[in-house]
Amino acid sequence: RAQATNGELEAALERTGEAVPLFRQAGDLRGEAATILLNANIHLVLKRGDLAIMSCKEALQLFRRADDLVGEVEAMDLLARLSSTGGPALPIAAGVATA
Repeated sequence: RAQATNGELEAALERTGEAVPLFRQAGDLRGEAATILLNANIHLVLKRGDLAIMSCKEALQLFRRADDLVGEVEAMDLLARLSSTGGPALPIAAGVATA
């Protein structure tokens, strides 16, 4: 299991922040949604529940527009976990553990 520092996670957010407009410009709804869902997971690990929920809702809308049922279910699952706990519960980002 990879150990990620907050600095590495912040850098990951920067990179994904750069990727989202590229996916948007290319008209790749699935890529945009998946990247935003990754942001939600990173925010979750950083214990930023409000940002995680906001990103998750945005990803869910994009997955729906793209008719991506698998992505939609993944976003709904994360949103349900966040909503049921009122915020961050468990770091569920694959392969990422808090430092």
